[in-house]
Amino acid sequence: MSRTRSLRVQLTATFVAVGAMLVAAGYGGAAWLLHRAVWSPLDAALRAEATALALIRETDDAGEASDGERGEGIDDMAVAAARLGAKRNLGAGKFVTITSAAEGVIASSGQPPTHIPSTDGAPITERARFIPDGAQLYRAVTHRIPGFGSITVGVQADSYVRLLHGALTVLGAGALSMLGAIGLLAWAITTRATKEIDALTTMNIPPERMLVLPRLAAITIMMPVLAIIANLSLSGKGGDDCLGYTAIATRKP
Repeated sequence: MSRTRSLRVQLTATFVAVGAMLVAAGYGGAAWLLHRAVWSPLDAALRAEATALALIRETDDAGEASDGERGEGIDDMAVAAARLGAKRNLGAGKFVTITSAAEGVIASSGQPPTHIPSTDGAPITERARFIPDGAQLYRAVTHRIPGFGSITVGVQADSYVRLLHGALTVLGAGALSMLGAIGLLAWAITTRATKEIDALTTMNIPPERMLVLPRLAAITIMMPVLAIIANLSLSGKGGDDCLGYTAIATRKP
């Protein structure tokens, strides 16, 4: 009896281990999709607004005045930044900051974080990043303008993080429930199998002869039969096709 119990535990552990790997792979893929679903639209919107502000600077012919004062381009960017910072389409805590390499922050709108890390040496369009500010967390995109400075557009990410954590919690609970169901099902199946083995052992019947040999015999007999049936069906179909092609080729116009 101890051998069958050990076999039951081993089989159950094997099924649970395989199920755990599959569930973990599914959880990882679903979590990645959730991250993409939450952050990709937000990053694309922030990047689009930062690029739009940069285009105002790049396409304005006035630029900076020759006497060092701010030109019309800077004023246009400040007005556009104020309008974008007032919008709440991406959530609360939105901000826009325009920084000049020579003058520092020249325009700011919304609720920017206390400190925005420098992006010196970063590519022109930087990837989205998190900016912690005390108990708050921001998601921001910085667009650098060569020879001028940078534009940073961001929004508070606390609501997005809570949404993502809630979805991941529900997903994790579902994965654990599925793994538990796999474990119970595996235990039930292996219990039934080991009971059959115990019954055969009690009657002095080798379990291998009653459980394994019939299946091997069925496989040994049926595989050639299935191969013959498949060959006959394919040859019949091929013969019909050949007859059809011959009839078409010999048909008189």
